[in-house]
Amino acid sequence: MKKLIQDLSEKNKQLKDVSKPVFFRLSNSDEAHSLNKLLIENKHIKIYDELLGQLEELVKSKNPKIRFTKEGLTEAALRHLGKTPQEEYGVWVYYPWSDVLIHILDEQEFVEVRTNRNQYKITPEEENLLFTKKIGVIGLSVGKAIAMTIAMERICGELRIADFDIIELSNLNRIQTGVQNFGIKKTVVVAREIAEIDPFLKVTLFSDGLTEENIDDFFLKDGKLDVCVEVCDGLYTKIFARQKAKAFGIPVVMNSSDRGTTDIERYDLHPDMSMLHGLIDHLDLNLVKQAKTNEEKVPYLLPMLGVETSSTRLKASMLEIEQTITTWPQLASGVILGGGVVTDVCRRILLNQFHDSGRYFVDIEDIIFDKDRAKPIETKLILSDSISDNEMLNIIKDYNMPDLDGQLLVDEKSIKELISSACMAPSGANIQSWQWVHYGKSIYLFRDDVYTAGLLDCKNTTSINGLGAASENLVLKAHEMKLEVITEVLPNLTEKSKLIAIFRFFEKSNTLYADRFEPHVCDELVSIIPLRMTNRNIVERKKISIERLTPLRKLAQTIEGADLILIDDEKLMYEIGEVTAKVDRMRIMHKGGHDDFHGEVRWNEEHVNEMLNGVDLLGTVDLTPTELAGWTVVKNWNVVNHLNEWKLGTGLEKIQRKNVASASALGLLTIPRFTNNDFFMAGRALERVWLAANKDNIAVHPASLSTLIFNTLVYADNNGFTDYMEEEARALRKDFEKLFGLDNTKVDVLLLRFFISGPPKTMNDKINIKIKVFRAIDEPELCQQYLVGHREVLEVYGISKITSNNDDWTLNPKVYVITAESISNKELLCGIRVIKVGGTQPLPVESAIGNLDKRIYELVKEHAIGGAGELCGLWNSRKVAGKGLSFLLTRMGISILNQLEINTMFGICAELTLPMFKGVGFEIEKTLGNNGTFYYPRVDLLAYALIMKNTISLECANPEEREKIFELRKILQQKIFEKGPKGELYIEYNLSIPQSWVNTNNLEVI
Repeated sequence: MKKLIQDLSEKNKQLKDVSKPVFFRLSNSDEAHSLNKLLIENKHIKIYDELLGQLEELVKSKNPKIRFTKEGLTEAALRHLGKTPQEEYGVWVYYPWSDVLIHILDEQEFVEVRTNRNQYKITPEEENLLFTKKIGVIGLSVGKAIAMTIAMERICGELRIADFDIIELSNLNRIQTGVQNFGIKKTVVVAREIAEIDPFLKVTLFSDGLTEENIDDFFLKDGKLDVCVEVCDGLYTKIFARQKAKAFGIPVVMNSSDRGTTDIERYDLHPDMSMLHGLIDHLDLNLVKQAKTNEEKVPYLLPMLGVETSSTRLKASMLEIEQTITTWPQLASGVILGGGVVTDVCRRILLNQFHDSGRYFVDIEDIIFDKDRAKPIETKLILSDSISDNEMLNIIKDYNMPDLDGQLLVDEKSIKELISSACMAPSGANIQSWQWVHYGKSIYLFRDDVYTAGLLDCKNTTSINGLGAASENLVLKAHEMKLEVITEVLPNLTEKSKLIAIFRFFEKSNTLYADRFEPHVCDELVSIIPLRMTNRNIVERKKISIERLTPLRKLAQTIEGADLILIDDEKLMYEIGEVTAKVDRMRIMHKGGHDDFHGEVRWNEEHVNEMLNGVDLLGTVDLTPTELAGWTVVKNWNVVNHLNEWKLGTGLEKIQRKNVASASALGLLTIPRFTNNDFFMAGRALERVWLAANKDNIAVHPASLSTLIFNTLVYADNNGFTDYMEEEARALRKDFEKLFGLDNTKVDVLLLRFFISGPPKTMNDKINIKIKVFRAIDEPELCQQYLVGHREVLEVYGISKITSNNDDWTLNPKVYVITAESISNKELLCGIRVIKVGGTQPLPVESAIGNLDKRIYELVKEHAIGGAGELCGLWNSRKVAGKGLSFLLTRMGISILNQLEINTMFGICAELTLPMFKGVGFEIEKTLGNNGTFYYPRVDLLAYALIMKNTISLECANPEEREKIFELRKILQQKIFEKGPKGELYIEYNLSIPQSWVNTNNLEVI
């Protein structure tokens, strides 16, 4: 039997590449002879002759008005044969792969009957046109359903199919074929099945897939393709095929089997359009061919496949790839739906009935659903109002703390320096939950609970911890300024306490309260305050000697009751990594923790600039492309809910394992009791350790949220854990206590990763900047540098025609320029201009929208008498993108208006920068354009016309911006640290304008 099986199997292998049937027309003597020979040599051949039934269908379709009886229809069919013997009519088709011979109508009549039911969704005229068309399909998983549907509907005369792969068992969940086709090339299988439906349809096979050698043949041989359907898995092929299609002017259609997502790119109508709707314009396509690993491919694949718009189940499944599954899931229902959608789109393109490009969705779950289902709602971040000045003032007065003998009244400049240093401290999610009040002779520290954490701030202990770190900075800075400090932390702090601590200052010579002065434990660390940074790099582990680590523990212990448990044993660290990885996973799986995640993470540069806090995911976290994709996916709570239901999500543990694997040592900061006062002091210990480590070139990273989660588990009144999650968490807590040797005398505060590394991904170092204000006519060379920088930024956005992008303004005596240059190398980094009415040119806003709405001229004229101008030409070098300089320059531009005697300001801005301009006091001028909007500088870009009607009082500015602008007007020359979204900025301000520049007598009202 074994030999017989082998022989028959070998015989079948000889046919594995055969995809075309053989035709025998008995009216042709040679073909009749060949068929006779086949039948003699193959006595097991299966023969099917149902020609009479096909003839009956043909007759019926040609005579739709006649209602035939069964007998009458048969008689009419036989009459149609005429004198031709029935066995000679039509054609005999032999399918070698199945050893079947079938008698069918010949091509014209066969196609006529087979497509008869298409009418009149497809008219005969349209059908004849479609039969001249050529469609190419690249990739035959989703592509098989598409190719088969195209063939069944017969919307082309030739179908070219390309794929290099074979049919495997795992394909059968989505590819309609049988087990007999295992090991056979997909192109062959598809061609065979099409031939079994319509043996006359031309199918051209590219069984090596699409290659650089055959791609021109695929698109052009025997006539150019009319539509290319791209549904392959290969990244390079996706890009390369589009590049060719674009060059040849061939439309491309792509379908993902998830949510019926369909992309249409009409290169035939718009040959210059960006590939994939511009979603990959920011990527270097020259590197695609070299992309071999998933990490190299993911940046290209994610925008192409539309992960952000994928279904929640697919997003959740993504996190399990290479964890519990091997690749992206697909379902037969989605694949078959894609076949129908793409066929419909291709037909309408070929018939000139559809002309658009874009990404479209045919989501069955959004179309057919339970009418009473609750729509999934993403919980928005809930923010409370910041504590008000009046509330803080009332608390201070109620507290009624008298000054002490010899207490100093510190000058305003010194107060600003003290608080500036304090604000450089670390805080949970960089939320900076502090407010500082200088009242009388003391500084009062308040907790500002704008955001209440759902998992990571049990009883506000994490917030209090940050306030302790900030207080440590303030004390160190005071000591540098030769001031002695008494710190009074309010006793019995609770989670509701607002006033946390009070700071009094004294001269060194004061001996009356010397026993209460802050000890000079680590004053040398003050120089590190502006350099302290969180380093999230993932690096190769390097050993740190115990001699370098021990002083960190001793420094933590200088705070009474605090300790730093250090572990550098690799086996122990591995076990800690396993425990903390599982706990960190829970952070995302817990609803409160997921809300915290939303509150903490900033997803892009715009988000960073808008919020000015949190964790800049792209800028500071050392993530691979797949890891970034994973975090992007879990933004959606409904995705996480699926993982909870499936009891999966282990992919969320990966990053913490990498953190620990790269650590030289781990340090667990502990305190004796779980009280707010203890956590305040722990913050001071934390800052001492962190500053000392950075001073010794040891990188520090709060590597895990496990301690915060454990505190909520153990001490919260309602921890929000599901029963399943709580059971796992408590077991992990026991493991954690055992690994660190914890008992009831130690409460853990924070787990730190110590390691040796270069600068962080985006270094939180200080950019040293010098601000300069000048008249354009006085600095022609600097104006040219400004123009070059501005134009480079505009080119990035594809903008060239914009009223501020010319050099006419450089000769206008009413143009005032603010620039920021690097102190170290004098490089111009960014700039903005203020233009006052009355110069040699109209305002840019008049030139920009005057042709669209002439009311702008009257509006400017109306305000010119009282002094009017425009803020324009804002640009940032890429080197300082995301550093917050756009905000600062805009603020500076408004701050000099009182010197220029400008009472009304105009402007134009994009939607992205509208919040920034509103913040400094601009309003939308709704009397212009369409309720204040225009399409400018391109027809696809929406712009807002802005006005600020009182630049002196700034009543429309938000209070924080108004206060900062007033401070700049009060102190025109100062050196100060400004906190930006990506670290501190050291700025030397000089905003003083000589009065000789301001000449109101030559004002010309226009």
